[in-house]
Amino acid sequence: MNFKIWWVLTIFYIVLFSSIATWLLVRPISGVTSAEVYQFRAFSLAIMGFFLTIASVSQVLIAFGLRDKARKSKTLE
Repeated sequence: MNFKIWWVLTIFYIVLFSSIATWLLVRPISGVTSAEVYQFRAFSLAIMGFFLTIASVSQVLIAFGLRDKARKSKTLE
């Protein structure tokens, strides 16, 4: 895996999470069912934020691993 693939994955995650957050925030609420209450919307955003944190940490760890791998390959040459 190189940095080009890493950037593609990072952009994919950004687009995915921002589109889901936008959908959660702009969908109409009629208040008829319990799933359409503002507290559940906030709870959904909190869950999505948790998964965004996991994805962000994994992306940072992958970036550090790729950087170290690139440094080691340059020193071996």
